[in-house]
Amino acid sequence: MLSKKNLPSACFLLLIAGFTLWSIFVPKKTFSENENRVLAQKPELNASDVLSGQYGLDYEEWLTDQFPARDRWIALKAWTERISGRTEINGVYFGKDGYLFERFMEGDLDEGLKEKNLDAIADFAGRYGALLGEDHVRVMLVPSSGAVLKDKLPAFAQMYDQNRMLSSMQNKLKEAGIGDAWVDVRPMFEENSDRYIYYRTDHHWTTLGAFLGYLAWKESLAADSGAGGPYGIRESDYQVKTVSEDFLGTIYSKVNICLQKDEIERWDRKSSGYEWTVEYNLGEKVTDTFYEESYLAKKDKYAYFFDGNQPLVRIVNHSKPEDSGKLLIIKDSFAHCFAPFAAEEFAETHMVDLRYFRMPLSQYVEENGITDVLVLYNTMNLAKDRNMSALNR
Repeated sequence: MLSKKNLPSACFLLLIAGFTLWSIFVPKKTFSENENRVLAQKPELNASDVLSGQYGLDYEEWLTDQFPARDRWIALKAWTERISGRTEINGVYFGKDGYLFERFMEGDLDEGLKEKNLDAIADFAGRYGALLGEDHVRVMLVPSSGAVLKDKLPAFAQMYDQNRMLSSMQNKLKEAGIGDAWVDVRPMFEENSDRYIYYRTDHHWTTLGAFLGYLAWKESLAADSGAGGPYGIRESDYQVKTVSEDFLGTIYSKVNICLQKDEIERWDRKSSGYEWTVEYNLGEKVTDTFYEESYLAKKDKYAYFFDGNQPLVRIVNHSKPEDSGKLLIIKDSFAHCFAPFAAEEFAETHMVDLRYFRMPLSQYVEENGITDVLVLYNTMNLAKDRNMSALNR
């Protein structure tokens, strides 16, 4: 008969046995839709990895990724810590009005890599400004939500100073002799910081945020041409359609707690008559829309814009004459809800993701008759990117 003294040990052993059986018989997952990443698989046993200690590290990562009901345990842990009063959990700040903010600290970044990336962009902008004309090259870095919506951060929240990074990029462009290439979105965002310009649960800007970025870009181009403002575009020129009301993004996936789900919007120009051809990866897929409806039924709903991350996308605006120019956007995923606005301006708009694109940019620019270039990145994505050297191929 089990004594009270041995009851805790017996319960612990039963728990371990239950988890062991679960881990044996429950099928292993290869991909986490919630975290939008490939999960670690059981490592192969070999002498070299055992001796080096790598096998132990890989095995621990596999156990962590394949832990039974992992997402529920993450949520339970986060809720427990929230009840205790914590405002930061797993690198996420819980802000006002349901906003979740990624915590970025000085120690999280490789300062050398960040400066190297900024230098690569400045060098690229200088060279292509000389090739295409200074008024045909622009650089736009978009700050993360925590750097703009500061009034929604919890008290005493600490954040990496993204303004310092933005000022550094601006100064490097000036030193390269192409200071007018800088597109500063901060004034536009500060004026609209009380609006829905960033998702609450995701690291991207919303379609409204992208539209404001588009206006800042347009303003920069108008100022360079001497046209000045206004720049002929208003929010009322667009029909706004909410395509999803239950978006849970990348920041949510770090804590599995949501106080308010996000909405995804598409903006269509009223009475434009635009006709599009959208070509992915040199003809791998051809369509007439910027949007992939199937993602609205999945976790990664932001991939609704341009079918997620693609090496190369070419947009043809059949309503514009051929001499309207060809824009190349070198970008991260922040460009995906920005590109539909930019594509209204040019006969062709090309988007290149340097993480996957292997052709030398100089060759692509020449072969496709590119007339204008925009480098568009989120600040923190750029700071960690290890593909910027491809700018100068």
